[in-house]
Amino acid sequence: MADIVYSTGQVAEMLAVNQETIRTWAREFRNHLSSKARPAKGKHRAFTHEDIEILSLIAELKDDGLKFEDIHANLESGQRGDFPATARDNPLLGMDAELALQKIKGLQRQLELANQKLKELRTVQDENIRLSTKLEGAEVERERLAGQITELSQRIEELSIKAGEQYARGYIDGLKSDNQQDD
Repeated sequence: MADIVYSTGQVAEMLAVNQETIRTWAREFRNHLSSKARPAKGKHRAFTHEDIEILSLIAELKDDGLKFEDIHANLESGQRGDFPATARDNPLLGMDAELALQKIKGLQRQLELANQKLKELRTVQDENIRLSTKLEGAEVERERLAGQITELSQRIEELSIKAGEQYARGYIDGLKSDNQQDD
């Protein structure tokens, strides 16, 4: 957080006050703010995380109706406000433009990589669907062939029985014919 600074406009937006109010408070409470919040003439104000906690307390106490003297006393006792939730929810708020651009470019690279991985995943999913369809076809063919094997096994058994019966008849007929010749 130490590297992040916020402009007057950003702080005004966070605290829901106008920019002139932030400038007035920065002048009035300059002894409680960082040197960045009270720059030399012609320089831009920049508020640190700690400055915003001070300004947040000022805003809260002003809303409660306290006068500047009372607010000074609260600040001198070490009291600070909470950093606004809106700023915590937006990590890019307060970054300088270059740092924000670098962050955005890094996020864009991560998005590109994620999109590439998604494309690869879709290719694998398509191949999986193709192979699943092929497997289903092979299962149907296996069941068809298993049915044929069962039919052929039954046919072989029937033919074996018939062949055995025919052999037995032929053998019996042969024995009968031998017996008749002996008589």
